[in-house]
Amino acid sequence: MRKLKLSRVAATVGIVVAGAMAFAGIALGAGGTFTAPLTGAPASPQSALGLLADWDIQIHDRGDSTSDELEPMEAEHGPDCGAPPATHHLSGSYKDAVFQCKDHIMTALNSSGYGLIYLTPNQMLDFGGGGSVAFDVSTAKPSSRDWIDVWISPWADNLALPFNMGDVDLQGPPNNAINVSMAGVENVPVLTIYRNGSSSVYNAAWNTPSIGSGVTPGTNQSATRQRFVLTVTANHVKFERLASTTATAITFFDVDVAAMSWKQGVVQWGHHSYNPTKDGAGVPATHHWDNFTINPAIPFTIIHSINRSVRGAGGTVSFASPAPAGAMLRFGAVCKVKINGQLVDPAVPTGHPEHFSSYFVPIAAGTTQVSMSFADDGWYTTRFGCAAEDFAIWSPPTGAAAPPLPASTPTTIPATATATSTSKPNTPTATASATPTRTASATPTRTSSATPAGTPSATPTRTATASPTKTASATATQTASATPTRTTSVTPSRTATPTRTPTRTATPSPTTVGGTTKITFDTASGQNRTLSGMFPTAVIDWGTNTWFLSAPWGPHKSKSISFNGNAQSQTFTFVTPKILQSFVAGGTSSSIISVSCTGNPTVLKMIPLGKLTTITTGWKVPCKTVTIGSTNGWDTNFDDVVIR
Repeated sequence: MRKLKLSRVAATVGIVVAGAMAFAGIALGAGGTFTAPLTGAPASPQSALGLLADWDIQIHDRGDSTSDELEPMEAEHGPDCGAPPATHHLSGSYKDAVFQCKDHIMTALNSSGYGLIYLTPNQMLDFGGGGSVAFDVSTAKPSSRDWIDVWISPWADNLALPFNMGDVDLQGPPNNAINVSMAGVENVPVLTIYRNGSSSVYNAAWNTPSIGSGVTPGTNQSATRQRFVLTVTANHVKFERLASTTATAITFFDVDVAAMSWKQGVVQWGHHSYNPTKDGAGVPATHHWDNFTINPAIPFTIIHSINRSVRGAGGTVSFASPAPAGAMLRFGAVCKVKINGQLVDPAVPTGHPEHFSSYFVPIAAGTTQVSMSFADDGWYTTRFGCAAEDFAIWSPPTGAAAPPLPASTPTTIPATATATSTSKPNTPTATASATPTRTASATPTRTSSATPAGTPSATPTRTATASPTKTASATATQTASATPTRTTSVTPSRTATPTRTPTRTATPSPTTVGGTTKITFDTASGQNRTLSGMFPTAVIDWGTNTWFLSAPWGPHKSKSISFNGNAQSQTFTFVTPKILQSFVAGGTSSSIISVSCTGNPTVLKMIPLGKLTTITTGWKVPCKTVTIGSTNGWDTNFDDVVIR
């Protein structure tokens, strides 16, 4: 259980900034282009929070002992800012997790649980007539359990702490967003677009190069940054790496998408650390960043808090300058939150009260401080420890109307306390257990001891043919070659053939016995293809291109399904609320399976290598959207889904 320290006032990390202070190096050009060349060459590594005074910086760690300090690590750049492989020691100060050397910044994070850093400038991308987000970043891969990503989300939907890797931590993704996640063993960019709470994946990891592909052999990829460009229109998204003196040009995806209903978005760059040393995955990572660009850009105002966090019974949060009219208070917190005595709602409903939630709350003009306190959130009571962190006041673009907020937006928080309190309507209550905990000992991990091992050549590449095979073996080995395969001598090949055109097939009714319905996949047409839409008809919606319908493979002697691509979790939706009673899981290595659905406790189950295991949920509450996670991704398949 994560026991938050209640006896100390949190260390101050927020930056006290005069309202008119300018960000060094920013230029907002005549064409509305935002550029941030991060100039400055200190004699030793220095916190970059002052340099990023006009940015919102979120640093989150779910660990038991990281309330006041992060876990220590060796970060790249020497004590004199010497180039990698030289390192210097980070003791765990939150302010030093983002630091500067040699005219660029670094993010460095070591979380034995799960942690993240988000960098968000005070500029929105306006892609109504087409727009782009560009940045320089290093392409080294110190750990397979560390990755970076980019989010673009509407003003009203932006989250302080977005997350799309299942139930590991936090509360999930924004309702509407564009995400490019460079996760997995090889940092392969995958595009996911969220629309009104549903997700669509537009490219597959197995036939997309890694961000380090095509780099000249011998290049110090920690010390060398490459230029990446994400180009967006209302119905098209392209992500590419530009040619440089040390790397070839690569287009990772260039795809048409269903038209998006929004045209302006908040931009966030993320660094995620998920127990980076586990099972020999590598070492804690330092990512090197520079030359952030948003074109065209719409500026807005960010006002930092003086204190970084409030814990325990609560406290006062003070700000560097008064809140403008129409402003929002943005932060992350665990436990229900009261501001000036008024209960406020999180930005998205809380599915896991033991995890941090994001808040984006209207705040009265002229506010310079607020009083914050906490209340029980279902089974997660205040006695387990409450906290709120990384506060900032956001004000919409100058001279423009505030971007619209959802109709359910709570009443603006008054500048002074009020005795009125309202209920928190959209927060489901999880089933209580004998000893509720913030971090279960069996928390799912991104990689198990049998995680596929990357075996790159001198120039790591991942270039697949049109139909790479997925074939069972006792130990999966991922080798950078023209055709990555999983070899076998006992089972037929499994060829992934994703398509941007979902296959929607009407199917016979599933078998119903004694009030329960058992769904198998033998009646689904074809095999080794994506599974999209309804199956069985009017029972389950599998979304678009997120699941894979497999031929008999590994321990599965009939058709089964797996995740499509390198995701660690996926969802499916019942057309009408049902209870998922059980399902069968098995794959080519041992794995931890997680399954969750609103109103029911999360179930965790270890499954052994090569053996089919029935996972029974014990759930009592009908629900709609089920999330299944596996620590070895698509190397676990599922079958025999029993519902009632």
